[in-house]
Amino acid sequence: MSGYEIDEFYDKHEASAKLQDLIDECNKGEKTKDMQLSTSKIKTASVKRISRPESWRMYQVVNDEPTEIVFRIQGIIQSKELPPVGRNINRSNRAKKHLRQQVTIFGFGAPLFQNFADSVEAMYIKYGDFISDGHLEEWSPPTDGDSVGFDVINRYFTHANYATGEPQVPFHETVDPFDVLKQMGGGNYVHTQDNHVDYIERVIAENSKDYHRVKMRLILKALVLIDQQFREKACILRMRNRIKAKPTFTSLKRPAIYDIEEDINTSENAMSRMRLD
Repeated sequence: MSGYEIDEFYDKHEASAKLQDLIDECNKGEKTKDMQLSTSKIKTASVKRISRPESWRMYQVVNDEPTEIVFRIQGIIQSKELPPVGRNINRSNRAKKHLRQQVTIFGFGAPLFQNFADSVEAMYIKYGDFISDGHLEEWSPPTDGDSVGFDVINRYFTHANYATGEPQVPFHETVDPFDVLKQMGGGNYVHTQDNHVDYIERVIAENSKDYHRVKMRLILKALVLIDQQFREKACILRMRNRIKAKPTFTSLKRPAIYDIEEDINTSENAMSRMRLD
């Protein structure tokens, strides 16, 4: 989304305070608190090595069945690589291997976001208990001043050798409106449930909400756009800063050609209008 950078026009302090309230809300919500990342949840989890795709996964036992742990974190997007992809993208096998969807998020001082960082440190230690010494790479999170953030990534494709027996999952039309990814899939690289990411926007209306060395990675499984008022405010200030004073002159008043009505967008409409950076 061009023009939505985090720069001197973006109010990090105000956004951080809003994020703090949001995390607190999610930590206390009956439908959300059990999904929140926490150190206590990490300490009671176990780690298991799986072969398809080859990786180590954190799990808990639910109804006598080992179940992979999926957790939620809330943060402020600093940078992103998100769909849709352009028609002129490199379609070589090497490009398919590394093509990914990614966000880098920060808390910019929100204390409850720091709790997420503490939980990931506990996660790293947990993995270290199961993986041989020297085989787990050091966790090196992105930083912004004194703030620690997270790179959350998921590739669009998995090599077929590591997805044996996994059914292919079609791309949603809002993720791949030009069928670029669909045409790239198949053969040696497939799009499976492990690669699938849900893109959701929370809309608030009338007080209601709709909703060989081993490297530890945070895998992107769903991305919810919760509030972008601070990016919009920064964008407006940035545009105003570029406007220079012009000489005044007399002109006739011109009526508007169209009446613009307030529009609340669904997540699919929002995705379909996304521009490539």
